[in-house]
Amino acid sequence: MKHNFIIALHNILRSEGFYDGKRGWTNDPEDSGGPTLAGITYNNYCEYIGEPGLCRPKNDRNWDPAIVRALRNITDDQISDFYRTKKWSVVRGDDLPPGIDLAVVDVCTLHGLGKARSFYRQALALPESMRPFSDEELRAVWDTSVDWDHVIEAIAGLRRKHYYAIITKYPGKRKFLKGWLNRTRTVTAQCCELAPDRSGETMLTLADHGRCDDPEEPAIAA
Repeated sequence: MKHNFIIALHNILRSEGFYDGKRGWTNDPEDSGGPTLAGITYNNYCEYIGEPGLCRPKNDRNWDPAIVRALRNITDDQISDFYRTKKWSVVRGDDLPPGIDLAVVDVCTLHGLGKARSFYRQALALPESMRPFSDEELRAVWDTSVDWDHVIEAIAGLRRKHYYAIITKYPGKRKFLKGWLNRTRTVTAQCCELAPDRSGETMLTLADHGRCDDPEEPAIAA
């Protein structure tokens, strides 16, 4: 939902080490994302600034020094704009139900749009024939028979399964497992807090959820 973007942003940034004066800079040889600040990888940044030709293949460490410097000095406004335009908007966060919006965008942040689509569809048992994040898919998740907590927990289960598959294939990444699982647990708890009880008579629908006012977006805070 529209007014959940800033909540999702703050959750993601904290998970990425962006808090208490820290900016979440990493460049671990075992992390295929390479230089990363606040969850924004080198390739993410190249695409964001309109320089996709400077992206590097997976595990190619020949990064452009000027791009790395620019990434390290990215502004708070750019970080917010990146997450709104390159993560939140591509999964239609404004149109997803509360709680599911955060669950999906967090997957998109860590694993890309492909995994976000896949986990969302599997959690809802949707057919592959549906266009990703189409109105048809959104109507399915807003259906009053859908238990949003169940969808959120299903996405969390798919994440955990994915992480164990990663460390089986790449044993060197085992050191990241605890952090991945902790993040999944923390984000899932926040998602369930955001998701309303669907047992009441007055429920939001896809048609009327957009009537909520979009509050002024505050600056990024620690």
